[in-house]
Amino acid sequence: MIDFNERTNSTVVASLATLQAAVKTMDGLSQEAFTTIAAAARGALQRMDGLGSGPYLATALGAILWAAEDAENRINSEAENVGCNHSRHERRGSAG
Repeated sequence: MIDFNERTNSTVVASLATLQAAVKTMDGLSQEAFTTIAAAARGALQRMDGLGSGPYLATALGAILWAAEDAENRINSEAENVGCNHSRHERRGSAG
């Protein structure tokens, strides 16, 4: 028979494991997204001095936009999975 303390410890360990997995996933998502954003921005900056950079800049800006929106959505989803998602409403309410 499992006593209360064993059940509580088991629940805490399971909760910590879930939280750890979410944080690891969020870290991976942010590294992937921000590496893409940095590479696209770096490339755009290098091309700004060259002729005919318009099509490249459009592609780079599209990559930046996609990476930023994708990272925001995926990271938010992971945070929601463990009840730790950020709310813009909460931030505004605490600032004023």
